[in-house]
Amino acid sequence: MPLEPPHARPPSLRQVFADLGGAYAVNALIANNTPKAVQGSVYGINTSVNAAGMAIGPAIGATVAVWFGYSSAFFATAVVLAGGAVMVGILSREMALRREGGAPAAAARRRRRGR
Repeated sequence: MPLEPPHARPPSLRQVFADLGGAYAVNALIANNTPKAVQGSVYGINTSVNAAGMAIGPAIGATVAVWFGYSSAFFATAVVLAGGAVMVGILSREMALRREGGAPAAAARRRRRGR
């Protein structure tokens, strides 16, 4: 089977999200929420985890699809992505409070409860 040129097939969902700014958003979060002294290390860890996910993710997805069916693989992906979105929201808010000199979220919750 001859190789087809890259433009002959539709882009993957990952490529679409990366083109829409997903990779830029992660880099912006790292730049805004990480001290300058450790930014290089954090970018390196981010790149390593991204590469590991691209290597291991398809194997995990295929295993889930074989054991539980294709729809379960998509559901598991949705759960993982939703969990990541919640973590980003919580951690971004926490970092913003710290950067502004405010109390961390746990202390703010205790104050609201009157403790």
